[in-house]
Amino acid sequence: MPPRRPAPPIRSPLRVGSIGPPRRRLGVPGGRWGLALGALGVVAILYIIGLVSSNGHGAKTPVAGKVLDTTTTLVAPTSTLAPPTSVVATLRAAALPAPLSRTAATADGSTALVFGGRTNQKTSVNQVLRFDPTTSSFAALGTLSEVLHDAAGVTVAGKALMVGGGDVKSSSAVHLVVDTKVTVTGHLPEPRTDVQAAAIGSTMYVVGGYDGAREPITVLASDDGGATFRVVASLLNGNRYGMLVAADKMLYLIGGEENAKQVAKILRIDPASGAVAQIGQLPAPLSNASVFVLNGSVFVAGGRLGANATDQILRVDLVSGTASPAGTLPEPVANASAAVIGDTAYLFGGEAAAAKTNVVAITASR
Repeated sequence: MPPRRPAPPIRSPLRVGSIGPPRRRLGVPGGRWGLALGALGVVAILYIIGLVSSNGHGAKTPVAGKVLDTTTTLVAPTSTLAPPTSVVATLRAAALPAPLSRTAATADGSTALVFGGRTNQKTSVNQVLRFDPTTSSFAALGTLSEVLHDAAGVTVAGKALMVGGGDVKSSSAVHLVVDTKVTVTGHLPEPRTDVQAAAIGSTMYVVGGYDGAREPITVLASDDGGATFRVVASLLNGNRYGMLVAADKMLYLIGGEENAKQVAKILRIDPASGAVAQIGQLPAPLSNASVFVLNGSVFVAGGRLGANATDQILRVDLVSGTASPAGTLPEPVANASAAVIGDTAYLFGGEAAAAKTNVVAITASR
């Protein structure tokens, strides 16, 4: 087969088959004047391009479909650490003046207050101690109006309070600490020991407890630091030795005892609507533990599994209603009180076979 000849070039339709007169060319000066005019034209074109492309600040105008070499101000990326899922617990060199369990504790600025408690001789005390983490020391601050243990400690609107408690009988007193002065600022509607308290904004909530004859089911709220109370919800069952925490304008009651039986329930209490619902449960029934919020996560430390104290630390997921292992205490302990100062949670005293003088520091593990 003979090789194919290349196709003839396609001529412009304006020239091929044209029947009109030939197109007139514009005259262009020649010689030096032509070169000068040409150079001026190039300079003018470049100048116009520069004016169009400039944005007045030296940056070039983006062109669709093309990335230009622009001048950009970089902003350092900001990130927040995710809430911790595990913690590390260490025994501090600090120690309570004497072995104590069933104290109440709450943060008071950069220090913590430790209220009341019970000794190894099963006697209650009326002391109030201030713990300074920078010096790892305790100082006697004042005395309560009566000897008490199993009270609740809470700080609300900058006020450090101790709620309820008991000894021979349950107490209704609400104690307020200001500087070195300890006073009774109000009373609960009924006495409550083995009680829990938490704060949302400037409102204090009181949940559970025992009044000497029964376990009150009413959830109480106070907007004036414990001077007056109102009922905002009711539990399905009374609860003693549970763990109460506030998060996202909700209250969560974890574990405890109902009708003298340990439970694994995780309850959500909505103070606004009064609704109470079980949202999940712990791996096993648990009571007499310590609860705290550390860097956005809820942890439950120690407590009693049946009759025995445990060294477990659980992280409680309030969305899924589940709990998972998050660490281990230096030794088993129940009935310790907890206070969070900065990024550290502190556990004070507690008991296993006997009351302890221990101070345990718990920090997030990243």
